[in-house]
Amino acid sequence: MTMYEQVLGEHFERLHKRMQQRYRFNEAIFIGKGKMDMIENKWWLRPFLYLATKRRLMFPEHGKNIPFEVKNTLNIEKNEVYWERKFFIGGKVRFFDANMRWNEQTREVDDFLGYPSPLYSSLCFQVQPCGGLKIVSGRQKLLIGKHELEIPSFFQVKAEVYEQFDEKIGRFRIKVKVMNRLIGTLFTYEGTFIDE
Repeated sequence: MTMYEQVLGEHFERLHKRMQQRYRFNEAIFIGKGKMDMIENKWWLRPFLYLATKRRLMFPEHGKNIPFEVKNTLNIEKNEVYWERKFFIGGKVRFFDANMRWNEQTREVDDFLGYPSPLYSSLCFQVQPCGGLKIVSGRQKLLIGKHELEIPSFFQVKAEVYEQFDEKIGRFRIKVKVMNRLIGTLFTYEGTFIDE
């Protein structure tokens, strides 16, 4: 049983069949390829987003019709999934990586963002009426060596992810929005992909 089945419990069966296959991981590796209709960010944040590229965590480029690839690698023994997201933009390959781990103590999924990860967030999973999945970030901690520091709420970055399978086009739809309550939207992208 994957962490996604554990965290959703009986609600997992409400996911669209293709979403169930995707998050049940019948294979140890899932690869999806597609295109992001758009990637946007705030222009004045781009120097900071450039620094984030060193940790494979967001990036300053923006645009439309950006080729995209997602690779999810399941580690059954550790009950974790590594998410490698690649964006082929402006002649470069940019990443937005994460390592999701099941936390047995809290019975939640912890999302370690970037690589090496400078922070992590708990995640809340909700099945949508369309059979899609909404994922929202929760409590967040900064990782400094072996120490974890709670991030004050006004500095926290909230992520919202919507993923569903669109039967009309036979593809997965994805929308990601990263926000801060003081600044607003920092980074967003949306598009479609299909599993290989």
